[in-house]
Amino acid sequence: MLGLSMVALASFLISIMSACIKFEGSSLSSMETVFWRCAISYVYVVMLALYWRMDLVVPREFHWDLTWRCIYGFVTCATLFWTIKEMTLADAHVLAFTSPVLTFFLGAWLLGEAIASVDLGCAVVSLVGVVCVCQPAFLFGSAAQAATNPYAPWGGIMSAVLIALTYVHLHKLAALHYVVVTHYFLLTSAAAAGLWVIVMEGGV
Repeated sequence: MLGLSMVALASFLISIMSACIKFEGSSLSSMETVFWRCAISYVYVVMLALYWRMDLVVPREFHWDLTWRCIYGFVTCATLFWTIKEMTLADAHVLAFTSPVLTFFLGAWLLGEAIASVDLGCAVVSLVGVVCVCQPAFLFGSAAQAATNPYAPWGGIMSAVLIALTYVHLHKLAALHYVVVTHYFLLTSAAAAGLWVIVMEGGV
């Protein structure tokens, strides 16, 4: 029950965050949003790690999966935030939240998890819904989409794929404390986004 409550709370907070991203889209670039979101969150995570006196040294066997988790996490934030700015909020969320369906397939492929026929059918139906939201031109013609950028739906799909890959690596990092994993993800994302803003956009 606690796990379901935490998932519901996380979804609610993500929805609020997405609305804030959409609201400030006219004043901040996507990378600036990633930087401030991750930098501020990083401060809180460091305070939590200090309060709990946590050892942030990661054993060698987790280095590879943690590295990919950080890379996927950063690119996910960048593509998802950009998609939210370019599409209607509801459609962007539909695309992003297909990640559990993709995680289902990746879990079977990369982790060897079993697939039930009912689960497979529901996953296929979910992907059909994604197609209806994206409305690719080769299926729906050149009708106007609910996005200011024709590439925005593909950015949403990319973020969903990367979220699914992140979940796979988080599964492999289950032995690490979640604060340790989050610490390195936020540090990497804040540093990468800040560097992008300074080099490519001319300042923070």
